[in-house]
Amino acid sequence: MPKRSQHTNPDAASTRIFVVEDNLSDVLLIQEAVNTNGIEAKLQVIVEGEKALNELSAMAPSQVPNLIVVDLNLPRVSGLELLRAIRKNRKFDATPVIILTSSKSPEDRVQAETLGASAYITKPMGLDEFLETVGGTIRRLLTNRAAEARLCVRLAERSTHRPRAILRPRSRQYADPPVDSKRAARRA
Repeated sequence: MPKRSQHTNPDAASTRIFVVEDNLSDVLLIQEAVNTNGIEAKLQVIVEGEKALNELSAMAPSQVPNLIVVDLNLPRVSGLELLRAIRKNRKFDATPVIILTSSKSPEDRVQAETLGASAYITKPMGLDEFLETVGGTIRRLLTNRAAEARLCVRLAERSTHRPRAILRPRSRQYADPPVDSKRAARRA
């Protein structure tokens, strides 16, 4: 089993991962991948697509998870249908969605990417590979989202802060050149 990583998440208390997976073994593996990679997050697990769709639709913007993990083969509403609904809902625009599946179908991958999946992971067979691949992808997407959020805050602060204009007397260096100079000839 891989050694626990020393990476920490500065917003660990508020990091939420919404997992839509009907296989309890896979849920436990996802939790272990999160723990092994040093990600401190709360997992909310839903086992069927229809219930996940209802839960996500009812969420207030302040309750939107930091990351969503979706299995493709779900009862009632498929993972692709759920992904389509997530991407149509504006409150999830900044939320990364990982498709985690046993499907090796290239069509499923293309369709998931077309619908806006942030990552598509075919469930690896070995435990170490699963923990490293899934945990590493979750860490990368959470880190990218946090960096984007910080950038948005800085840009918003800049747009509300207007620096004072700096007025300087026009120096001789920037004055119009004498008429007989080479620069004046080039301007003509």
